[in-house]
Formats: sequence, structure tokens, C-alpha cells
Amino acid sequence: RYDGIESNTENLQLSNCPCDTAFKMGKLRTLLQWHAEDPVDAAEIARNDAICSSYQGNRNPYIDFPNLVPLIYINDDDFSCPRCPDSSE
Repeated sequence: RYDGIESNTENLQLSNCPCDTAFKMGKLRTLLQWHAEDPVDAAEIARNDAICSSYQGNRNPYIDFPNLVPLIYINDDDFSCPRCPDSSE
């Protein structure tokens, strides 16, 4: 999903500076902070189980293996975005 393969989607990317290029989304730094502050709980695991068994047939790997997040998404705390007005956040 959102990989640009379907004709009505774009290849969206996470960025600490979403204003730098079209089709970038989210503030990676903020999403990583949320991940660290709100660890996976039993309710999320149950939801992941239900979605897998009843709807999609696949699992959210970040629920099953939350330790993958910092290995896949690198947070560059020294990054600054000269074009975003709130780049210092």
C-alpha cells in the first residue's frame, strides 16, 4: 500500500522534513518518539491477531517485533530542515 505500484497511489516516504519533496509524509522523529513512549500492549497484539486471521491474512511486523523499528528507521536527531518552519522540533 502506498508504494506507487497502483495507478492511484504514490510512493510515500517518511521524512523528518515532509515539506522538502512531494509525497513525503509524517515526521519520522515524531513517529519514532511515539513508538518509544507507547510500547505494544496486549490490546494491540489481539487486534493484530484478529486482523490477520479474519481480514488481511498478514501481520503487522512492528507489533510482533517492535525492536525492528529502530533498526529499520534511523532517527537523525541532528537533521535540520531549512525549509520547514518547525524544523527545530
